[in-house]
Amino acid sequence: MRIFRCASFRYKVSMLAYADQNFIINCANNRDWRKAVTLARDRDRATLVLSPWHFYEIGTISEARMEELVQVVEEFRPAWILDRSDLQLRECIHAWQTFWGEKVDDFKPIGTLAEVAAILLRSNPKQLADFALRDYVRVFQRSAGAAQLLSVLDHQRVISAENRVSYKNGKITTRIETAIEQRFVAQMLARREEKGPSKSELDRRTNELLTTQPIATKIAIFIEWGGTADIKTYKVEAELTSRHFETDAVLNVNRQIDRQHAAVALPYCDCFVTSDNELLRRCEAVRERLAFRIATVQTGGDFVHSLAVGS
Repeated sequence: MRIFRCASFRYKVSMLAYADQNFIINCANNRDWRKAVTLARDRDRATLVLSPWHFYEIGTISEARMEELVQVVEEFRPAWILDRSDLQLRECIHAWQTFWGEKVDDFKPIGTLAEVAAILLRSNPKQLADFALRDYVRVFQRSAGAAQLLSVLDHQRVISAENRVSYKNGKITTRIETAIEQRFVAQMLARREEKGPSKSELDRRTNELLTTQPIATKIAIFIEWGGTADIKTYKVEAELTSRHFETDAVLNVNRQIDRQHAAVALPYCDCFVTSDNELLRRCEAVRERLAFRIATVQTGGDFVHSLAVGS
């Protein structure tokens, strides 16, 4: 059982088990697995956690299969965790406010479908209360929705390939890493004023923060004195990225989505359930490099067995 502590609240939850797409599919194919997860949820022993990336993964398969997986997920009554980008933003602002003694905003990484979708869509949970998982999934059945996201992922693949060359040539020095971290923090601070998706506007505000005093010096001090230590999704993603650079693997679409899952699951859940052996190895490889506890990583079979043992 995990206890969440935020600025103004503290609450207990049953075991939180983040499940990747493979596990959902396996549950759809295995009636015993599905029953075990549903029973654990009914008894408040374990709650599956999903993220907005499941919208995409479920939405880009055949409609018949999509409908089957939606029904499985709805039967599990999962909790939902913020998308990696939104989670990093709230982590960073929370850490910044705490470091500088400002009024600290509430920070709730895991909530309901409506709460997470509202942050993703820059809306209000009340306005989305009547929308179900099926509504979000169907966005990606339309070719434009999936194509737009795939374009972004392909761009990230190119950037990753370029950065790996720099890494292997020894160009990513401590000074460069600090500069990267400074830009990350400046970008998160700039996003507080975000009114809509505009990369050019975000870049302008980020550059302004990095070159304007006293904020530029405050960002440097924040990083020098360990202010980013509690920005856990950022730390997990950074370690996964470093491990990737040490290999010759291509950051294809599947690996990028795996990273999205791992970055939010490892710091905020008790268990990360995946039967992807490569992903299992990558998650375990970063464990010793992190200064905070991360989720245990289990195959689907081991997780279901643990539910049966504890019943």
